[in-house]
Amino acid sequence: MRRLSVLIILTLISSVPVAAENETAKLLGAVHVKSGLNFQVDDSKLEYQVDGMGNFIGFESDEKKIDTFTANRQIDLVFVRFNPLTYTIQTKEDLRDDATAAAVADFLKKLVETASGTGLIPPINAQTAGQAEDFFAMTGPTFDALLRDIDGEITEAKAAEKVDPCARYEALHDTLTKLDALMSGQMLTADEVDAWENDATGRQGVVDVRTSIDEKVRAIDRTSERITELVGKIEKEFVAENGSSEARCGKIRASTFALLFDVSHRAADIHAKNLALRKDLVDLHKALEIYTKESRWIGDSFIFLKPRINPEKIATINVKVTPRTLNLEAGKLKLTEGSAVETKFDLRQYHSVIAEVIPALIYTDLAYPKWGTDEKDGVIKVKKGKDSRFPMEGAVTLNMLWSRLGTSMAYPTFQLGISSAKDFPGFLGGVGLRFVGKYPVSISVGRMITWYKDLDKLAEGSVVTGTADIEADLKFKRSPVAWYAAIQYKF
Repeated sequence: MRRLSVLIILTLISSVPVAAENETAKLLGAVHVKSGLNFQVDDSKLEYQVDGMGNFIGFESDEKKIDTFTANRQIDLVFVRFNPLTYTIQTKEDLRDDATAAAVADFLKKLVETASGTGLIPPINAQTAGQAEDFFAMTGPTFDALLRDIDGEITEAKAAEKVDPCARYEALHDTLTKLDALMSGQMLTADEVDAWENDATGRQGVVDVRTSIDEKVRAIDRTSERITELVGKIEKEFVAENGSSEARCGKIRASTFALLFDVSHRAADIHAKNLALRKDLVDLHKALEIYTKESRWIGDSFIFLKPRINPEKIATINVKVTPRTLNLEAGKLKLTEGSAVETKFDLRQYHSVIAEVIPALIYTDLAYPKWGTDEKDGVIKVKKGKDSRFPMEGAVTLNMLWSRLGTSMAYPTFQLGISSAKDFPGFLGGVGLRFVGKYPVSISVGRMITWYKDLDKLAEGSVVTGTADIEADLKFKRSPVAWYAAIQYKF
């Protein structure tokens, strides 16, 4: 094989898949994240901030849409100044194979197989193959005070009856009036609910609100229990004695019996409403529990997702943030949701060197010897035939782009290549520039080394029994190193 004296390869007509360009463009335009992404909603738009530095930016700006982030390790997705009573966050994470990583792994496998076939490295067996793969309302106290007053008045009324026959009756009327007011009072007010909504920012705010909710549940329990107890006590102390005190007193009023009837019949209804409110409060208290874990907070910002980086996968993450308000309607707690804002982006492994695998056609002036036989006087001898020429050969190239050293237009590139010709394996190595944009082009120069099959022990004129002897004698031999230039273009 002669040394090539001039350019021997022009990589043209390289049908670069659109997907390869898109993947490269996405990686080159990706935003690198070191620790985490901060989120906030501003003017009904979801915005992000990288690593807690700089301004918040909309996912869709006037310049471009951000749809790819890269990271070296697990990162935190954080909602700043988060209040679970004013926002709810839903996430969905889907994994798909990283075609770029798979293509690079396949290229390296072919590289090893080609080198093994030429004798550069030992043949691959099952063990080495496995090794190669491994390489790659009112508050409670107020209610309690009123209840104690009523209970005390009942006791005092019994003692006063010995002095004034109407004292016990008057005490009954006053007690019923106060109990009616107690039962008409609100266990939870709209102002208290508004205060919860305003105060539940950050972990400590959530903890404080949960404590207040727990106190409210306990107040409902105490009040329900005491109302039931007092209604029973009134019936026992004032009514169950055949009206003896009323018979001794001439100041009987119809309103007293109306109050007694109202209190007796409303007690069950009030108890049912309190139980319903209690359930709402318990449910809210439980729903807020997840937001009390210290590990989920950074200051007053909530970590809502901690995606891991898988070098072989692309994680598509959907983040949906829905504003909501907490209201008290007809004695029931209600969370009302507004219009959601959401975004979707890819999270991938970060690489300072971005690889793309591209098929190519190469033009060469390489010639390979071809051997045959010639029979004369019954003797078969080896005879050299016309050299085989393959000006157009297939190749697969691995372009590695230095993203940190590039500009928005071009990136320095290191290139490796493998000839796909089975009988004429070869390797390429060079440097170049990878241009991106509307018309992506890669220009590179380098050196190429190939192998070809040639006679080992036989020579022209050697006596053989047939072509089978020639085929058995052929061994791979290395051709001289040659220069190449390459242009790759996406049609």
